[in-house]
Amino acid sequence: MSGNVSIGTTSPTNKLEVAGAIKSTTGGIVFPDGSVQTTSATSGSNNSMVSGWPDAIKCSVTNPAWGTVILYPEFLPFSNGAYYYRAKLATATGAVYGVIFNANGTFNQYENITTSNCADTITNLYSNGLAFNVAKGPAAQWLQNGSTAYYNAGNVGIGTTAPVGVLDVEGSGGVILNAGNVGIGTTAPSQTLDLGGGTIAMGLQIRSEAVTIPSTTNGAWSVYTTACTGTIAYVISSICWRGISTGSALPLRISGNQVAAFNGSGSTGILYCTVVCANIR
Repeated sequence: MSGNVSIGTTSPTNKLEVAGAIKSTTGGIVFPDGSVQTTSATSGSNNSMVSGWPDAIKCSVTNPAWGTVILYPEFLPFSNGAYYYRAKLATATGAVYGVIFNANGTFNQYENITTSNCADTITNLYSNGLAFNVAKGPAAQWLQNGSTAYYNAGNVGIGTTAPVGVLDVEGSGGVILNAGNVGIGTTAPSQTLDLGGGTIAMGLQIRSEAVTIPSTTNGAWSVYTTACTGTIAYVISSICWRGISTGSALPLRISGNQVAAFNGSGSTGILYCTVVCANIR
C-alpha cells in the first residue's frame, strides 16, 4: 500500500499522521533504532526518584543464567532500613529476584540470585556504568523553546560537577567566542565585551626603569618601556626625568608601551622612568 494514512486530518504529510493525542495501553512506542519507550519523563525537583539512589540498576546475572537484567526500586527503604531493587519477573511460584543494599549504599544480600556483578556499593555501580537515573522534566533537564535551549533548576558546570555560579567553567583552554558580542549585566551588548555599566578587574604594576639616551639623539624622540609584562598590558601613567646632560622629559599618558616623549638635541645620558602599567585580567 502506498501513500499516507491520517486520523483527524484529510491531508497527511507522513506515513501515519494523527491530529490529536495517541494512547498506548501496552507495549509502548518503538523508535527507528529499535528502542522501546514505555513511559515518559515526569516533572520533579531533581533527577532521582529517591535522592542519592539510582532509578535502575543493570546486572549481569550468571546464576540463574539470565544474562543482563534491569532491577528497579521496590522499597527505598523498607521498614528494616534496607533498600530493595528487584527484577520485574512473573514467576509461577511468586518468587522475587533482586539485590538488597544497606542504608549506606553497601551490598547486603541477594534475593534468589546467586551470582551477578551487582554485589557492590551503589557508588561503584555508578562508576561502573551499572546504575542510572532518569531525568524528570523541566526541573532536571535542558528544554527547548523555539531555537533556544534553557535550564532553570540551578547552576551549570563545564569541567566541574560542583558549579558555584550560574555558569562555572573550569579547566584549561578557556572560553572562546569567535563572533558576536558578550554582555555582562546587559542582554543587548553593543561591544565585543559590554559590562552594562559595570567595572572590569585590572592588575596594576608599578615599575622603575632606566633608559640610555642614544648619543645621536636629535629633536623629539619617544621612550618605550619593557617594564609592562603580560599578554595585554598598557601604560596608564608615567613620569621620566633626566640623569645628566640637557633637554627635558615630558610625562605623558600614552596607550601601548610608550611612556614619554623627549625633547633634546644631541643629548646623551640616562632617562629614568617610573611606570604604572595595567594588565586586563
